[in-house]
Amino acid sequence: MPPENDTDAFVQLLARHEPQIRGSIMILVPDWNDAQEIMQRVSIVLWRKFSTFQQGTNFLAWAMVVAKLEVKDHWKRQKRERQLFSDRFVDLVAAETESRATELDQRRQVLQLCVDRLKPKDRELLHLRYYQSVSIDGISQTLGRSTDAVYKALGRLRNALAECVGKRITARHLQ
Repeated sequence: MPPENDTDAFVQLLARHEPQIRGSIMILVPDWNDAQEIMQRVSIVLWRKFSTFQQGTNFLAWAMVVAKLEVKDHWKRQKRERQLFSDRFVDLVAAETESRATELDQRRQVLQLCVDRLKPKDRELLHLRYYQSVSIDGISQTLGRSTDAVYKALGRLRNALAECVGKRITARHLQ
C-alpha cells in the first residue's frame, strides 16, 4: 500500500482519469453491473500498486493496462458462458481506447481553458446546466430569463466553445 502522503496524488490522478478508464471498460464489457465491478477491481489494483507507479509518467496508460488485464480476467471467469471477445480483440480495442482517451483528455483540458475565458454569467449558465443538471425551466426561473433565451444562450455558448476548442486543437497540431 502507498505511503500516506501519496493518497492525495492517487486520488487526484484516479479522479481525473476515471471517466476514460470506465469508458474503455464499458466498451469491452457492455453489462453495466459487470463494468462497475471491474472498475472497482481496477481501482483497488491501482491503489495497491501505486507505490510502483513512477510520478511524472503516464498514469492513464498505466491504468489502461490494468483495466485491460481485469477485463481479460473477467472474460476468463465467464468460461461457463460463451466468451464474446478474444484476447486479441480486447487488446486491439484497449489500444484504440487508450489512444482516444489521451486525445479526449487533451480536448477536455482545452475545453476547460475555453470555459475559463467566458464571462462569469456564461460560466454560471453552463455550470447550472451541465454540472448541476438543472433543467432549462429551472435555469429560466433561477436567472429570471425566458426558456427561449436560455436555449439560445446555451446554443451560442456551445458554438463559441466548439469554435474555441477547434482553433486551439488545430493550433496545437500545427506546433
